[in-house]
Amino acid sequence: MARFIGTFKEFKQYLNDYVKNKVPALTKKFKTGTCERCGQKAVLEAAHVRGRGRDVIIKEAFEAAGELISGNVYDVNLDTFAQYVYNEHTNPDNFHFICRDCHREYDAKNSTVQESEFVRVNKF
Repeated sequence: MARFIGTFKEFKQYLNDYVKNKVPALTKKFKTGTCERCGQKAVLEAAHVRGRGRDVIIKEAFEAAGELISGNVYDVNLDTFAQYVYNEHTNPDNFHFICRDCHREYDAKNSTVQESEFVRVNKF
């Protein structure tokens, strides 16, 4: 069993890119069809649904796979962590599949895009 021992801050520093790099491959099969926001046929991108972003998933996976050993130091089973990340990123309900323009608007710092603007039109 692969393990990580350290704080959540250290864990996130090392594992954030791992999770970020997993998203494209794990969501690839869902990126066909039409944009769930504007309806145009396009190459789709996977946008994390608000409240189910990478930081949230990393924290949940860390808590599911980790055990507090002292202070704020955890022993994390990396296999359990990886399985949690896999499960969350192969669940299409955690994403909107949208065109690049809609993705930029949705992720913008001062975005006014509402969740009600999305319509799941693609069949999974």
